Amino acid sequence: MPISYFSFYKHYFTVPEESSTAQCLLRSSPALQELEVAAYHENQDQAVHVEVKSWLVASQNCPFTQLRLVKITSFSGLEAELYFIKFLLLSSPLLEKLTVKPAASVDDSLEHLKKLIRFKRASVHSEIIYLDP
Repeated sequence: MPISYFSFYKHYFTVPEESSTAQCLLRSSPALQELEVAAYHENQDQAVHVEVKSWLVASQNCPFTQLRLVKITSFSGLEAELYFIKFLLLSSPLLEKLTVKPAASVDDSLEHLKKLIRFKRASVHSEIIYLDP
């Protein structure tokens, strides 16, 4: 039975092994319709910086033909998080809604929102909803 809903809880975007695992799981779920990701930022100073462009490479080989809803919580605006969102927008031709809820301590929320709405999208009908922390 194909997976239609997937949730990553406490995902470290800055740890290469976590991003590789997430990419593998997502590539293995072409029937995915809903995705929820809770970013995790504890001890970020000690985290290894992930090769963020790997998400864009993955987007060329990983179309989500059924993904419609994405929710990302605890967003902090890290480059790796932005590349992940760009990856989803470029890979999801049927995406309807991408909801982003920043972490309570995020500064520059307006700047992050400006970046997000400038990203190219595979779906002309997708909307980005940026919630208050």
